[in-house]
Amino acid sequence: MLLQARQPKMKVPVIAFLFVILFGWNSFAWEVEIGVRQQMPRIGVGEQEYEDDAGEKRSIKPEIETTAIGQAYHLGLRFESFFIDMDVSQFKYDSSIDASNDAVSTDTDITATTRETRIGVNYYLERELAGILAGGGFSQIEEILESNNNTWTHKTVSPYLKFGFDLIFYSFRVRYEQTYLGIGEHSVQINSIGFFLTF
Repeated sequence: MLLQARQPKMKVPVIAFLFVILFGWNSFAWEVEIGVRQQMPRIGVGEQEYEDDAGEKRSIKPEIETTAIGQAYHLGLRFESFFIDMDVSQFKYDSSIDASNDAVSTDTDITATTRETRIGVNYYLERELAGILAGGGFSQIEEILESNNNTWTHKTVSPYLKFGFDLIFYSFRVRYEQTYLGIGEHSVQINSIGFFLTF
């Protein structure tokens, strides 16, 4: 499992990213990429600490009941062989908490939602109708477990690694990616298929 970083502020990288878009456009040979990605994460769940509505810390290991699915929105800047990426994503799955856990008094059905804001750098190699990429960065993550009576939240910042390949049709790209990250004691591999426009 990837080592966890403590929670640095994500505002500075995001502001720098937007500054480059607004003021660096004419100075460099940038390409802009926008797109949407469908995600199907595979999650190895571990027990970790969550904070409930009352501010109390609880150790919970949610049980996965359904396949996790989600969606991500992507903005990228390419300069020569490098991409700066910014993604906002969310995925969710049905889950449960066993009655043996002191956070609940009976077996409890919950919905687990994970929200991410990622920023990173990729190396990109393009040849005719195909491309490959590898990169990494940091993701600011909020995981929310929600039942009818309570909500438990875990927040962290995690490094991530990703690999992928493209099929290129002029300015349109179809991309398959695998992303690896940790969410506290959870290990996550996110498989995704995305559709992108470059200009």
